[in-house]
Amino acid sequence: MGSFFPWGSLSLVIFLLLHSMLRLSSCCFVAERAALMDIQSSLGAPDSWGKDGDDCCSWEHVKCNNSTHRVSHLSFSDVCWTTSKVSCFLNSTVFSALRELEHLDLSYCYQCLLSLEGLVGLSKLRYLDLSGAGLRGGFPQFIGEIVSLEALALNDNNITGGLPGAAVRNLRNLRQLNMSYSSFEGNLPGSLFSLPHLKILDLSANSLGGRIPISSESGPISLEVLDLSSNHLNGSLSESVAAFKNIRNLKLGGNQFSGSLPVSLFALPHLKFLDLSCNNFVGHFPVSLSSEPVPLEVLNLHDNNMSGALPSEQAFKNLQNL
Repeated sequence: MGSFFPWGSLSLVIFLLLHSMLRLSSCCFVAERAALMDIQSSLGAPDSWGKDGDDCCSWEHVKCNNSTHRVSHLSFSDVCWTTSKVSCFLNSTVFSALRELEHLDLSYCYQCLLSLEGLVGLSKLRYLDLSGAGLRGGFPQFIGEIVSLEALALNDNNITGGLPGAAVRNLRNLRQLNMSYSSFEGNLPGSLFSLPHLKILDLSANSLGGRIPISSESGPISLEVLDLSSNHLNGSLSESVAAFKNIRNLKLGGNQFSGSLPVSLFALPHLKFLDLSCNNFVGHFPVSLSSEPVPLEVLNLHDNNMSGALPSEQAFKNLQNL
């Protein structure tokens, strides 16, 4: 007597049974639920976890992909702010079970001793927020291996030393980078300004020195928002202005830039916000402006050594704040 199932059908049934064993009665995968429970024990995530049924996709601070039902977003910033634990330890290898994780917010988890190298294996991770996470020492080299990143926040830490060009060179998908309010020193790496998709860069309130490592030979860079305020940068702007064709918001206040302001700075087609305050600029305001009004809406030049009159109101008819 033959088998009730043809071999092909039997294989399909076995596959479906095994697949169902990997998932619980709702849409939460067993391995992912276990990983989240490990995270709960380390971070003090909500007590409601594990009590709302088996579907971890419905848990607070968790989002899942609608198609695959795998965990895609984790946001623990609020948890870290309100946890009653004095200290905790989170080993990032626990995240390796979350293979489709795209968004991870561990900001202000400073009470945890984070071992972060385990994040390297997350090939779909696009957003990583480690601001205020108590990071110390040099730039975390493993960051350069997470090549899928599009947005990275390392601000409000105590990362010392320079920015290694090799570590940022591979982050070619990066669109936003915030490393403000830390303790970076040394010169800016040219590779940072060569990232093809980087639109927003904030390195304010560090101890960076030297010149902006771009020149007229560099060609236009992709940056639209650049904040280098409150550092120790120096040099003349005439060397780098030609590369700022896409810039909308430029903050260079609180540095040691010097020389006269180049006319080309006010010919940038998209520039609306310009802060050059608290530097060492000298000379007259460039008056050789075109007859077309410049797009600037906000201009801050206070605490420099400039003299002379400003151009006519017609040239700055878009200006809202001077």
